[in-house]
Amino acid sequence: MNLAGRDLGQYHVVELIGQGGMAAVYKAYQPALERHVAIKVLPEQLALVPDFSDRFVREAKAIAQLNHPNILPVMDFGQEDGLSYIVMKYVRGGTLADRLRRPIDLLTTTRLVEQIAAALDHAHSRGIIHRDVKPSNVLLDEGEWVQLADFGLAKIVARDEDLTGTGTGMGTPTYLSPEQGKGLPLDHRTDIYSLGVIVYEMVTGRPPFTGENLVAIVMKHIYEPPPLPRVTNPDVPEAVQAVMLKALAKSPADRFDSAGDLAHALRKAVTGSSPPAGVQVYGPGDAHVTPVLGLPELHVDVATLPHGLLITETVPGVAHFVGREQELAACRAKLERDRFLVLTGMAGVGKSTLGAKLARDVAGSPDRIFWFTFDRVEKSTTDALYWAVAAFLNNRGDSSLWRFLKGAVDAEKPLEQTARLNLLLSGLASGSYVLCFDDFHLVADVPEIVHVFKLIRHRFLDLRQELPGWFVIMGRDVPADLEYAVGAPLAGFTHEDAERFVASRSPRLSPALVLRLWQRTEGNAKLMELGASALAAVGDQPAAVESFFEAMGRRGDVREYLMTDIYAALTPDEQLIMGALSVFPGPVERAAAEHVLEAEGVSGMVPKIEALVNRHLIGAGEDERLRCHALVREYCYDILTRRDRERFHQRAAEYFEGERGYLAAAYHHFERRAYAQ
Repeated sequence: MNLAGRDLGQYHVVELIGQGGMAAVYKAYQPALERHVAIKVLPEQLALVPDFSDRFVREAKAIAQLNHPNILPVMDFGQEDGLSYIVMKYVRGGTLADRLRRPIDLLTTTRLVEQIAAALDHAHSRGIIHRDVKPSNVLLDEGEWVQLADFGLAKIVARDEDLTGTGTGMGTPTYLSPEQGKGLPLDHRTDIYSLGVIVYEMVTGRPPFTGENLVAIVMKHIYEPPPLPRVTNPDVPEAVQAVMLKALAKSPADRFDSAGDLAHALRKAVTGSSPPAGVQVYGPGDAHVTPVLGLPELHVDVATLPHGLLITETVPGVAHFVGREQELAACRAKLERDRFLVLTGMAGVGKSTLGAKLARDVAGSPDRIFWFTFDRVEKSTTDALYWAVAAFLNNRGDSSLWRFLKGAVDAEKPLEQTARLNLLLSGLASGSYVLCFDDFHLVADVPEIVHVFKLIRHRFLDLRQELPGWFVIMGRDVPADLEYAVGAPLAGFTHEDAERFVASRSPRLSPALVLRLWQRTEGNAKLMELGASALAAVGDQPAAVESFFEAMGRRGDVREYLMTDIYAALTPDEQLIMGALSVFPGPVERAAAEHVLEAEGVSGMVPKIEALVNRHLIGAGEDERLRCHALVREYCYDILTRRDRERFHQRAAEYFEGERGYLAAAYHHFERRAYAQ
């Protein structure tokens, strides 16, 4: 059945571009964002398999969480009229299978394998096994940049009997691991074997095993040793042959421990050189690690670690944006006129929400918004900033800045600041992008960050030239170089806006209570939100309401009072969750929070987190990362005991130490743990 010409959800199917045993691939058009996408449609008969729908949704959600420049991003998925489909980025280039039709030299092989390995290690660190690593799943753009596709697809389409007790899922026989062929339980080393088969084919020009039928090939993978690569191609160095044979070991225990280790060994075998002792091999997407000296726990020689990409942030949602019509109109007019806007104001007043609303209105689509929240851990350097912008532009078709940064890292030479800025601005000119920088006050004293924005100001604003994009900067305060661009600090809600704001939240308070709350909080949005939550707990008890406002009036610090009252009403488990989240300086993956809490005896995390979200103490964004507002986070951190801080930072450090590309975060928590002691 050819689906060309029909619609799947919001996507119009244009043409069939590929057909495989597991799925058909179509080129489709997404009118809302005016772009083409690739849609992988799974076999229609799978809808008849019991529990397939639940498994499809579960696995698709897990795969969609993968965020790495060498992994083809899953943008959406759905089920319609018995069809299950996954929406991915449309890549115009070919695949490694196409590239194998021409000879590939060893250096090119090494470069491509390093990128595939970086993608696999990223997925493996998150508990996801590919199960079907093969050349046709390695997409290459015009510059031969790798994007690995179809993570977990073999598991999604596997029959129930294939998954019972083993979770295997059959891959492609030519690249199948022995344990897959036997139907044994799998771990990440099955992908390492498949990558070894790819390396063998790239180096020798043919896969290690062929046969008259699929069963014959599988049996050879299980029982026969691979032909020596040097017999097939005498030019293969012995060291390279040794790497391939280790990757193709029949027993998983005899293979490399990680795909990165395989890539590291291949690089050393091909070039005779490798990173200094103790340094892990990182893919370009893991290249943002900040140098950290003198920390033996991390076991790295950080002096040579490159910098690079951070996880892409999503622009905050503004579903409940109310009020501020005058501020919104004035700020939008200034942004459209100058293309440069600075929002300041006290914590909780609503700078980020207003900035997100402006960005969405001006950009017209979240896909055109770059959002970057500064912190004092990983996002406090120009390297982190440039790599994040480079990844954003690269995912939208402009790879010039990305390639420059990657080339400079490979050449181990310093990045020239003017060249970086020129490429950044040139990339912005290729699309109508809005760049948003939140919590700028955290880096207002970092000279290299301030200098970047000073250059932008001088080149465009001072000379009255039009910026190639729109810039929105948000912070409690800004450096002197930007003060001229700052209007009056953002004030609290007016009484009328406060009524509308509280009415948009649940539960709703009487106008009299809203008025009193507005007066006590001076219209601060976050304080009003917290206050409304606290009053909801009081209920219809006039005496308790009066006591609440009297106590608020006696305390000079309204935030302190509100948080004390709200925190005291939390269950012990909820207090533990808030304490654990407070040690993270910014948005954090649920897995990190769960790791910190796993020894605390907290069960049923999901409903407890939902309860905290409903109380407006934390937020869960579209990217599923947990966010704790600065007002709340600072209070919860301040009341932690020294022992609690030490324990939580230690566990956070252990989590990040095990995650590729998070050594800077690990060091931050090791350092904070020592400070707590």
